[in-house]
Amino acid sequence: MEKTMTKINTSAMTPVVATVYELRFKVAAVKETVWNYLKDCSYEVNPGDIILNGTMGELWRVPKEKLVKKYENLDGTPIDPSAVEPGVFHTIRTKVSKDISWCVQVPIYEGPFETTTEQGDVLKGNREGVRHGQGDYIFMADNGGKPEPSWGAWVVNGNVFANTYQAAEI
Repeated sequence: MEKTMTKINTSAMTPVVATVYELRFKVAAVKETVWNYLKDCSYEVNPGDIILNGTMGELWRVPKEKLVKKYENLDGTPIDPSAVEPGVFHTIRTKVSKDISWCVQVPIYEGPFETTTEQGDVLKGNREGVRHGQGDYIFMADNGGKPEPSWGAWVVNGNVFANTYQAAEI
């Protein structure tokens, strides 16, 4: 049976912040579809849209504003998507941030689940054929020191989580 974010007990969620890690981005040169194999979710992208390529090769679309807010060039300078060659991946890193997210692990033995992002994308966790460590995580944004389910949720693969998040100091 699949779970949805509405069945998640938000009081069991813990606060985390992203660590600094490298990933890649490109500005789409043509209309294309990218597939995030970790979450079994496809994204339609148009020329000029931003595509991220995560630590395990997974792909997803993000708004330009989010790219500029959360990521930077390897030398610490701001990213200018208009200054890069479209269609070519560029290595970047996350910015040091104290922005809190909330998460809870769904143990692999509880089976697959689904959740919906604020953009309406349906993401699948603990899906068959993908390594998850002890299980994938459901994440929610912070709203005044607590998780905010009404803003949607997202999934972070259990193997990715270990290298990209740490406990938040609150």
